[in-house]
Amino acid sequence: MSQHPRRPRLPRQPLAPAFADDLPRDRDDADRHEPIRTPLALRPTRLPDPRWADDAGHECVARCVLGLTAYTRHDTHTAARSAGDLLASFLARVGSRPRWWLLTSTQSHWIELRACELDDVVRGLQHDRPARHLFALRLADAVDAPEHFFAWREVDPSRGNGYLQLGFAPRQGAAALFDLAAQARDTLPMWWGAAGYLVSEHPSAHCTSLDAAWVWRARYPGLDVHDLDVARRIAHRGVASTNWITLLGRPLLDARGIDAHALARTVRDAGCEWTAGDCAAMVRASAWPSSGDRHALTLDDGYHAAAHALRDLYAPEAPRMAGPFWYGARSRAWARRFLGDEVDAS
Repeated sequence: MSQHPRRPRLPRQPLAPAFADDLPRDRDDADRHEPIRTPLALRPTRLPDPRWADDAGHECVARCVLGLTAYTRHDTHTAARSAGDLLASFLARVGSRPRWWLLTSTQSHWIELRACELDDVVRGLQHDRPARHLFALRLADAVDAPEHFFAWREVDPSRGNGYLQLGFAPRQGAAALFDLAAQARDTLPMWWGAAGYLVSEHPSAHCTSLDAAWVWRARYPGLDVHDLDVARRIAHRGVASTNWITLLGRPLLDARGIDAHALARTVRDAGCEWTAGDCAAMVRASAWPSSGDRHALTLDDGYHAAAHALRDLYAPEAPRMAGPFWYGARSRAWARRFLGDEVDAS
């Protein structure tokens, strides 16, 4: 029997810096940098199959998508306009869908939209008025766990924080997600955000969706899970968890007393990528997102490196999510999974 030589393991190469110069001396100055030139392709990674409510596959309760989540600030009147611009960019990238459904906090049922009506939804968000307290909007291609969706909540700034979340099919590619995250970095007032593989939930079966996410989390640590209305209430206290891309709002850096120059150096020394925008800084852990399939050992070391570089920005307590994540310290253990210092009490 012939013996094949073992393939040597190559050392991990750090990403090229997004720009040659360091951050400006004054963080309030507008930063303009060249686009990142690292190729953005989807590396083959296994994803969990969608979870269905029945064997017939009539109702999906959870599925894996590429997605962006940002916890927003509404102390200026630009957040909604930025959200509308992001919605327009999102729709341009996902292309035409067979149908779209709309649900807002001012109605009790889903409305099916025609393609020509999507522009009205975008224009409805693009306003410079004060935040409409607890106004929520959800646009999706299905009323169960959608493959393409956009969710938005406005909150009176004296009473809390809002959120923006969007997701689309992984076949759309990582470049689309990166572009949307970069747009959010430059235009959306926020505390923090994360982008990568995301669990898309059934809006009317929240706990059931989190049941599926709890099962998946043991094998796929790269999947992000958010209990949005829980996490938004404490988003100003710090980052709950990191992912392929982590967005750090300038107010969060200032509130936590973080020197952005020193943090940028730490991130780059860890082999990750740092870029600064008008509203946030963006940390990219690796060249492509990964589900982190533990059976195939596909999680890039950059996920752990980014988490350790941003350790001082983690919130003292993680949002206590519903479903199986609620019990004991499970939410905290999951949120700090890339740090490796928490025990996952299964």
